[in-house]
Amino acid sequence: MGAEDIGKLRKAVLDYLNWPDPTENPEEKQRRGRYGHILMEFMMFAEHKNIAWKDMFLFATIKRFRKYSSSPKEADHALKSLLCFLYGEKRMVPHLVHKSSDSAAPYL
Repeated sequence: MGAEDIGKLRKAVLDYLNWPDPTENPEEKQRRGRYGHILMEFMMFAEHKNIAWKDMFLFATIKRFRKYSSSPKEADHALKSLLCFLYGEKRMVPHLVHKSSDSAAPYL
């Protein structure tokens, strides 16, 4: 993994956090704040573990991150929310669905 992969993740997280909420829902704002903290942890985790962009959203990576996160129960939701944002922005192509027992399968 190189600086380019972390730069790509950093840009994705910042874009997600700055994405306007058309409903201006206070609960959504609060949730995005919590997710922001988790996503910052994920950036540190990815950099520390030298995880390449192509491997960042695999089930095995998410599973390892849960152990690292200060909010393991919300870690999945935060990363899924980021992925949905990236898919919606056409910055990621949805992966094929694999068996859930396949630890190398993409998370979504």
